[in-house]
Amino acid sequence: MKDEYLLDVQAAPNESGYLRWEPGQGAEDVYDDTGERKVFIRRDLQQEYDNYMDFRDTAENSFGLEFSSPTRCNVGTTQSLLNILEWSYDHRDSSFVEWPEGRPLRFRGDVLPSDIDITVNSGVDWFAVEGHVNIGGDSYSLRELLNAMRASGVAGYVKLGDKDYIRMSGLLRKHLEAIDEMMSAKRGKEKVVPI
Repeated sequence: MKDEYLLDVQAAPNESGYLRWEPGQGAEDVYDDTGERKVFIRRDLQQEYDNYMDFRDTAENSFGLEFSSPTRCNVGTTQSLLNILEWSYDHRDSSFVEWPEGRPLRFRGDVLPSDIDITVNSGVDWFAVEGHVNIGGDSYSLRELLNAMRASGVAGYVKLGDKDYIRMSGLLRKHLEAIDEMMSAKRGKEKVVPI
């Protein structure tokens, strides 16, 4: 999957407000409008700049991005963009991602083995396998997860729906691939041949 995204890093002292600055620049004391009311904010300019430098260091050294200006770079692949989304998700106390209207992608977090519930019921010649996975409060069937995992075009990530991505460990992916290989669809239920 190849796309082109323009990344512009800005300081936003209030996520629901409208004001944006280059990190560490601008007035320390500001009033912002949240759409419901005006709020007074005292910005920590040094902390904004430190947060920005932490992100930029990661973007350049871990994700291989090159900034064309102090706060702007092109992100040439969905893989790189997902790396940024995951970083932001892991640092949500100090960062968030804004999108142009209608273009959002979301990183929903890591899927852990504890997020997956698989039930096996025995039949005459088959074991019926049912399951679901909980991701950020949403529930997906085991079949939906396996289909999405098979169709994933971005290494390490699985696309759910149109705009949501999750990450799972290689070990979990390996176990799910083994389950997927043993399963066959029969009469609308997933079945596994007894071993």
